[in-house]
Amino acid sequence: MAVLPIKAGKTTKGFALQFKETIVTMFHNIPSPIADRMRRLEELDIADRIDGSSRKLRLRQVPPETGQFLALLAASAPAGNWIEIGTSAGYSTLWLSLAARAVGCRIVTYEIDPDKVELATETFRVAGVDDIVELVVGDARDHLDKCHNVADVAFCFLDAEKEIYQQCYDIVVPRLVSGGLLVADNAISHRSTLQPMLDRALDDDRVDALIVPIGSGELVCRRIGRHIITSSETHRLVELSAAVRDSSLKRLRAVPEGRENWRPTPDAMSFADLAQHLIDADNWLLKMLEVKNLKPIVGRAGLIEIKTREEYLNLLEELAQSGVRREQTIRAMTDKDLAEMIYDARFGREVSAWWIVVRGNLDHETHHRGQVAAYLRMLGAVASGDSA
Repeated sequence: MAVLPIKAGKTTKGFALQFKETIVTMFHNIPSPIADRMRRLEELDIADRIDGSSRKLRLRQVPPETGQFLALLAASAPAGNWIEIGTSAGYSTLWLSLAARAVGCRIVTYEIDPDKVELATETFRVAGVDDIVELVVGDARDHLDKCHNVADVAFCFLDAEKEIYQQCYDIVVPRLVSGGLLVADNAISHRSTLQPMLDRALDDDRVDALIVPIGSGELVCRRIGRHIITSSETHRLVELSAAVRDSSLKRLRAVPEGRENWRPTPDAMSFADLAQHLIDADNWLLKMLEVKNLKPIVGRAGLIEIKTREEYLNLLEELAQSGVRREQTIRAMTDKDLAEMIYDARFGREVSAWWIVVRGNLDHETHHRGQVAAYLRMLGAVASGDSA
């Protein structure tokens, strides 16, 4: 329930706020257009079950008590997007629309069957909810997997063909916000078919999950807190990038003249090789971020030979400029870039894929920065600020 202030006014005793209370409820006084459409769909669903309509043609919608359960859960979900996979004729969507109206949200619902799309379109029109319900025609898996705008899911109701439950689960769970809910229908009525997916959900350490014995059985999964990075936080990476590159350059500039190609063993990288290697690593990173592909890019191979000190210093200048480009690229990363999540076993949680790629680049440079310091100690040379 919500109480909405309508206006401010002036009283005879002075200025004062005046409120007209509008009580927004879900189950008390359901609007007639919604209630009438619900009854009509309930009648159609009962008729389908009685007249022996094929399973594919039946509406197969949830019972009213499950609809109420879904509305209560959705209204309690954290901020974020609401989606429904499997609209059918829109009966469950109507229950969710009551919650959406109460808390000021919208619902995106996916349906692939043309006949049910037609029914659902009529449902949302006659019930007067088409302002808060968006019906997307097509396979939800394709839309969710390819559309990066569908992120930060706060609530998802899954009631589609049981064969695709596992794939939908794998697509939705990484997109759930902390505390976000995924509810899957038929967890009891179709348990034998859904058992692998149910076992996966109940054992998944990304969510807390249980099966609720209401209606046909609802699998309810709540997303455990995940680490989310936003573009406003990339300044930390920019600062780290600059600090690491400055330190690397300081050590590489401390290399004694004539020792630019020195290496401790024939197969080891020289100082010049290490400088070029860091430039290559930057190029790989920038290319991955440019093409939005986490697959590493093949780069330079083999060792190089520096002929003059000037050539070596030019190489270090190129390394400095490469660092500037890296910082500019990090600074330009958007929330959309950072929304793509992957599981990182080191932290035991999902993290931003691009955040990990950039951090990996910086960790890689930190390793080679230590290698340069070790080389300098072998030669009895120490960079300014380093201990002997």
